Amino acid sequence: MRRESGAGTIESVSERSFAFRLSHALSALVAGEPNWWSESLTPGDWHPFHAPLDPSTALTAESFRTCAGEATSRAISSRPFDDYVDHVLDPGTGLGEPSISTWSAFRQISESLLTDRIIFEVGEGEIVKVRTYLVGRVTDGSVAGIHSVSVET
Repeated sequence: MRRESGAGTIESVSERSFAFRLSHALSALVAGEPNWWSESLTPGDWHPFHAPLDPSTALTAESFRTCAGEATSRAISSRPFDDYVDHVLDPGTGLGEPSISTWSAFRQISESLLTDRIIFEVGEGEIVKVRTYLVGRVTDGSVAGIHSVSVET
C-alpha cells in the first residue's frame, strides 16, 4: 500500500540516505540557534548539508568543493570541527540554556556518528557572507552536517 504525505510517499521518504536524515536531524536540533561566529546573529541560521563522496576519496578542501558545488573562484579554508563547539560551550561566551544543552548534544551526536569531522569556510577574507560548514562523514563516505552564512565585515 502506498501512503501519501505532504512530503511525498512513504516509499520516497524511506529511500532517503542516512546522510540526508542525519543532516536534517542536526539542523533540527540547532533550529533557532544563530551562527555565533557571525556578526548578524540571526536565529535559525543553520541548514542541513549532505552530499555523496566516494569512500576512497579523502575529505579535503578540494573534494569538499566538488561535492558541495562551490565555485573554484572562492578560497576554502578548514579548521578543526571542535573550534566552533568549543567556542559556543566556553563559559566566557556567556551562552545559557537551552543553547548549552543544544550544542552539547550536537557535539555528542557528531562525535558518535561522524568521522573526519571538520569545518570548511568558503570565501573567508574574500566576501562579506562566508559560508561555514560543520561536516563529517557517515559510514558510506557521504558528507553530512550543517551549514550557515557568517557575516564578516
